[in-house]
Amino acid sequence: MANSLRNLGLTLVVLALASVKSHAQDTFLSELNSIDIYAVHFPPYSIFENETVDGQDVETVSAAFEAVGIEVVYRTLPWNRAYNLAVQGKIPALLSCLSNKEREEFFWISDPISYADESFISFSNVVPKSEFTLKNIRDYKIGVINGYAQSERLKELGFMLDYSNNEMQTLMKLRDGRVDIVYNNTTAIQYLIREWSERQQLWAVTVERTSYHLCLSRDYPNAEYFFHKFTEGFDLIRGNGIYAQILGNFGAN
Repeated sequence: MANSLRNLGLTLVVLALASVKSHAQDTFLSELNSIDIYAVHFPPYSIFENETVDGQDVETVSAAFEAVGIEVVYRTLPWNRAYNLAVQGKIPALLSCLSNKEREEFFWISDPISYADESFISFSNVVPKSEFTLKNIRDYKIGVINGYAQSERLKELGFMLDYSNNEMQTLMKLRDGRVDIVYNNTTAIQYLIREWSERQQLWAVTVERTSYHLCLSRDYPNAEYFFHKFTEGFDLIRGNGIYAQILGNFGAN
């Protein structure tokens, strides 16, 4: 009788441990089936409007992860806050992220998913284009976005900068004359002012062609796994024509 009870007790312990192990495996697998990606309203790359999320980079990343069976949940925070949280390993990934050597220390960085022209931009009634040259740029107050890599580059060069939390905020300053010029993505700015009467006065001097990436925090659990799965999925959609279709839908190349 004692042996029977002992055997029964051992069986129950084994079953309990198996249940715990199975639950842990299910939890682990569920964690690998979805990823939260943080972005800002940065059209046409990521567009947060009317409680929906869309955009060229959004569709590209969603299609790549879908190709390997992973669901994406998009969330938004001000860029500087999201960037710092990702560096600390508190959130998993950033969308439409520029690549540089400093960021390689903190992130797994994908192949380029989109491209853009970075430009000095203003309205002719604020600063006539005929008066602007790259030689006299230090005479102007330049609107930039807090936390953007290009903002840090301009700071290192000693330009007179005014920081905003997003593109619309710096554009409002430009329209009101609180900054003279903004340095930003030409396509994004054109999209944001598409309904402004001032859009006809917009001018841009392009400085460089840059690329955007998916950046995954090296200190976030399973980030390397998601990096390799994204790379796998991105290769798939580049090969089967889905990526080209997405680019075409947004007029990109």
